[in-house]
Amino acid sequence: MKNLNDSGFTLVEILVASAILGILVLGFGMLMTNQSRQQSNLQLQAQFDSLTQSIASTVSNSGVVYQSSVQTESQGGPNESN
Repeated sequence: MKNLNDSGFTLVEILVASAILGILVLGFGMLMTNQSRQQSNLQLQAQFDSLTQSIASTVSNSGVVYQSSVQTESQGGPNESN
């Protein structure tokens, strides 16, 4: 005949397993939070780089347009009266 005390888990075993599971879940949650922050920072950095490149391109193009219009006027362009 089987003794009833030998079947199942003890309260201590269940508490230890729950504590280990809790620590693992907490660690996984912290890992996911850090990954989410890193991804957000990378997206912001990419947007910043794109905007700075766009601004630099616009400024350099504006400078070229301004320089060419000054050269045209100094060379007897349409705005110069005779």
